Amino acid sequence: MGDVLRLGGFLVNPLEIEETVLEIDSLRACQVVEVRLDGRPRPAVFVVPAAGAQADEAAIISHCRERLASFKVPVRVMIIDALPTIEGPNGVKVRRDELRRIAQATIDATR
Repeated sequence: MGDVLRLGGFLVNPLEIEETVLEIDSLRACQVVEVRLDGRPRPAVFVVPAAGAQADEAAIISHCRERLASFKVPVRVMIIDALPTIEGPNGVKVRRDELRRIAQATIDATR
């Protein structure tokens, strides 16, 4: 339950959003985190483009808008070279806390 997002009054598995984003062939990896926008939780997405490919934030949001409920559509797509990870006792884990911090700072800076 720790990874579940509460969006629009619903519990949303971020994997649903990630799988939708990764339908785009030019993307290699995706991670969804929750941010606060106007006092409400909203999804934000980090994507890693495939080698030699480009990612377009507007195209990714449009792709999601066509396939997901409106409250699941990311408010921002941030393009990064690699997801931050940490080695733990159960293997390599994505540092979602770091991604949330970056996403929230990005959202706050653009307001």
